[in-house]
Amino acid sequence: MNYTYTTPFGNFDLILNTEDKSLRPWDASDEYLLTHIKEMEIQPSKVLIVNDSHGALTVALASCCAAGIQDSSLGIREIKENLELNNKQAPDPAGLLEFKDSEIDLIIVKVPKSLEYFRFQLKLLKSKLKKDCPIIAAGMNKYLPETFFNAVKEFCPDASYSRVVKKARYYEGTMTVGSTEDSTETAEDVQPADSDFFTYRAVNFYSYPGIFSHGKLDGGTRFLLDYLYSAECNSRVISSLNKDSVIVDPGCGYGILGLQALALSEASRVILTDDNALATACTEYNARNLGLLQKCSIIQGNILEGVESGSTDLVVCNPPFHRGHTVSVETGFAFIRDSARVLKKNGLSLFVMNAGLGYGNILNENFESVAVVRENRKFKLILCRR
Repeated sequence: MNYTYTTPFGNFDLILNTEDKSLRPWDASDEYLLTHIKEMEIQPSKVLIVNDSHGALTVALASCCAAGIQDSSLGIREIKENLELNNKQAPDPAGLLEFKDSEIDLIIVKVPKSLEYFRFQLKLLKSKLKKDCPIIAAGMNKYLPETFFNAVKEFCPDASYSRVVKKARYYEGTMTVGSTEDSTETAEDVQPADSDFFTYRAVNFYSYPGIFSHGKLDGGTRFLLDYLYSAECNSRVISSLNKDSVIVDPGCGYGILGLQALALSEASRVILTDDNALATACTEYNARNLGLLQKCSIIQGNILEGVESGSTDLVVCNPPFHRGHTVSVETGFAFIRDSARVLKKNGLSLFVMNAGLGYGNILNENFESVAVVRENRKFKLILCRR
């Protein structure tokens, strides 16, 4: 969908790849942040933009954007599309782990959904800075409890917060190199914490902050995993796989579903995909830890882009049903369609679905047979045959 975006830096056209009319490629916190920057006495000339999902900040500040950080491949694509649409140029965003300090005089951050991810970003930014730098972090006030401001204060001793305007607010301060207790720490020293690991069937799995269900196994994934280990699943699903079979896990997170399905079966390979660079990094770590890395193809991309149609035998998937803070069945629909696309004739998909969301029609449109094989108050396990 196309939108006209009015800012203190000019009017722009923005595209958002959705049919959901309730979504926009910017919110009031983008507008508030840009207004504040425009009113600054000294205009920044080298800005680092963090977590700009659709390009609302990068397009408006393209003339002074020196660098960007974005872990989502879809987010990077939408930033590039909107820059091109407006005949603007800016450096391609890098993933958080790949970012290297450049000459910057202002950091602006769209505050992410996860407090743990926000702290992780601030910690790595501080470790990579070569000099003190002002920072402004903006978001919608209803998603910013006091703990988010406390995270900013941890890294910016002079942190302050704005008044609320149009339900948005921002934090600002100076990120001072060497301002925290671990001031001698470098980017390479930022190691996994104990809270980044959890154990399933005596195996440790690692997840970065910001990955869905960080540091623990979520209920839906556990429900699907328990079924994978059942005698019923072995007879209906796992036993159908042979040494030529390929498993795929779209939206793999830290990779546990695809890796466990591979370990249980005779399949030769598993394809694990995720939009998020941190997720694919976690998946690689976990695959190596399990001794399965040589049998894995790990891809960062949107759902199953880059996976050949009709090339796989089993999909295991816990599809997301949020887009940011918003519940969106549109995202789940896209996962179902793409999963069906990559399956061979008679290939199987095993989905775990939130019991309160209606996916019946879209499943029946894309698969020859659809059966609920297990359910409880919160989740349904659905086995589909292509």
